[in-house]
Amino acid sequence: MPAAMADPFTVLSKMQTLSELSEGLMRQLGDAAHMRALPAGGVLFLESEQHSQLYLVASGTVRLEMLTAKCGKRTILSIGSGDFLAWSALVGDGVMTATAIANDAVQLVAFDAGSLQQLFEQNTELGFRVMRALSKSLSRRLLATRLQLLDLYQD
Repeated sequence: MPAAMADPFTVLSKMQTLSELSEGLMRQLGDAAHMRALPAGGVLFLESEQHSQLYLVASGTVRLEMLTAKCGKRTILSIGSGDFLAWSALVGDGVMTATAIANDAVQLVAFDAGSLQQLFEQNTELGFRVMRALSKSLSRRLLATRLQLLDLYQD
């Protein structure tokens, strides 16, 4: 029998990504979440698919792939523990810009984006702190992309 997954509050409270949250805010966030497991090779979502969930990776790694006309499927980034996935479900139109595939067994904290938006409207401090954590995560991802481009176009 597989081991039971930890509850979302316990998992979230161990994440450095959310270290700014008080215990009370963390409990509210945990109450809005559920745990999801993905086996190695499992697909979380597909490129250009409409998706309504936001994820935080609790353990394992997920690769993001994009389909290009010239090169076919290409891995553009690997996402690990504490990183956000499918953030456009929360801040955009929910259309995924890449396909997410588990490199190994992955544990995810999952949120319904619509419910999370409502929670953030009700508790603006929670919304601000989570959105700041999301912004920092996206900033790191943007820097990684810039560094990849420098490698790609370096003489």
